Amino acid sequence: MLLAVIAIAAIALAAMVAGFVIVNGHNSKGPATTASPTTPSTTQDGRDLSQVTNDEMETVVAANPDVVAMRLALVERYLRSADSEQGLDGKKAQLERARFHAGEAAARATTTTDQARSLRYLGWTTALLTDPAKGAGLLEQSLVKEPGNPDALWFLAMVRFDKLDDPAAAKPLLEQLLASPVDDAQRQAVQAKLDKVNAALASAPPNS
Repeated sequence: MLLAVIAIAAIALAAMVAGFVIVNGHNSKGPATTASPTTPSTTQDGRDLSQVTNDEMETVVAANPDVVAMRLALVERYLRSADSEQGLDGKKAQLERARFHAGEAAARATTTTDQARSLRYLGWTTALLTDPAKGAGLLEQSLVKEPGNPDALWFLAMVRFDKLDDPAAAKPLLEQLLASPVDDAQRQAVQAKLDKVNAALASAPPNS
């Protein structure tokens, strides 16, 4: 019964935690993620959702491997944990857990939204951990399924600029973000990255 309650609560959490990651979400240099104000704080039996551990959620996923929403909830938890880790080994371990569940979710997702979200997280973690070029390709696939998604645009811009040393490819993504509805804090983060991109392009040798 407890596992069933956790499963229902985690599915609700995964469905409701969303939004622009630049300020309140995961990135390789930014602050830790914070839950959406609409995220439920308790399970259906009144249990504080923050007290439902990752291990409990892992147990539910192991028993119900096709529950994509719970896998995505775990991905977001592990990404937030990666942000708060001080050591490289700890950060890598959290990202590996996130990548595993993102990959499993991508293989099982049946809706376009879940497919796009899974590919977004899988691309980002792949780029950070092993293969930036492959990660960029997965992020591009995510954008095909969900064009203009701000999280995917931001992740892809970060990968192209920071990991692939391709400011020219990052620039239009950041410009697209600036043209979309974003709040002041998000706009400042995007503009700061775009300023770095423009500086890199200005300092590049001709025909580079």
